[in-house]
Amino acid sequence: MSWHKNLTDPITSKAVASVEAPLGFNDPVKAKSTAHTQPSQSQLEELKKKKIWDLAIGPGKQIPMNLFMSWMSGSSLQIIPITMTLMLFKNTINAILSTNSMFKPLETKNNSNDITLAKIVYFALNMVIIGIGLYKLDTMGLVPRKTGDWLSWEEQTIWSNVVV
Repeated sequence: MSWHKNLTDPITSKAVASVEAPLGFNDPVKAKSTAHTQPSQSQLEELKKKKIWDLAIGPGKQIPMNLFMSWMSGSSLQIIPITMTLMLFKNTINAILSTNSMFKPLETKNNSNDITLAKIVYFALNMVIIGIGLYKLDTMGLVPRKTGDWLSWEEQTIWSNVVV
């Protein structure tokens, strides 16, 4: 009795052919027969359109995280909340300034309207994030919006007709 099976034997090859390959097994013989074909131009346009909108709504996916992080850092004047708020502004402003370079590789002559609309959505969502940062600065008392914050620019009232 031998310890191996001869898979070329007609009797055992029938039994082996009826056994299915396990999940995840890539048969190299079948892989060569199903060669990967290039996508058509319309498929490429559709993929680019999908990628454009994925990039455009990316800042919207960060809004809940930024709200939660702003809430968790507190509203006291300490180094951690101030640093987190400044990083929020820095990252958002850098994202706004790099908008054109981010969408440039996906631009074609057919999708210029889609890219323009996606840039507007991208800018609007980044402005929402800047609004979160401004609200955070306001809760910390760093945004001058009360009359007491502007007293140094007030002129002193001189009463000339004072009767004593």
